[in-house]
Amino acid sequence: MTANLNGTTPAYILSEGGTVLLNEAGQAVNAQYLALKSQYDGLNRSWCEAQLAALFVRHPWLAAITLRVSKSWEYDDAGGYYFSGCCRVENVAIEASCEPLEAYRDDGTLDLDLAASGLEVELDHKAPDLALLLLGEDASEERELSFEREALLSRFRLPSTGEAPAPAEHSEQSGPR
Repeated sequence: MTANLNGTTPAYILSEGGTVLLNEAGQAVNAQYLALKSQYDGLNRSWCEAQLAALFVRHPWLAAITLRVSKSWEYDDAGGYYFSGCCRVENVAIEASCEPLEAYRDDGTLDLDLAASGLEVELDHKAPDLALLLLGEDASEERELSFEREALLSRFRLPSTGEAPAPAEHSEQSGPR
């Protein structure tokens, strides 16, 4: 292994006293990484908010929810571990001006637990990404987050009423990369 002492290629160098340091090019790369990481983290937060806002768009009757996100590492059959994320929908609140679908009624009575379960099914395949991004890699194992229709949809300049949004101009992305 050779050291790049001239600083044109990002590298770690040693001082005369044996301290490990970044050369100038390495410091520049580190600064670029931190700037890009900040932007990438913001992009991921935006993806989470967009996924949750989409629930409110698809369900005009939905006024607010509490999302309980959790994460854990699970043991697999091959002897390794994998990340498991979960999103539980709780405290479903209904818009006073809208009626939920018949699918969320039991014997004609609104069943908020059934509505919560239906919303969870919609989030299920996104749950690992949502959980990791909303909790962070070094954060707690579980967290409760509240989301309200008006506040969330206003971030995307969408009406908080049941009006249909304008057609999308961008392709849908599957999630964070």
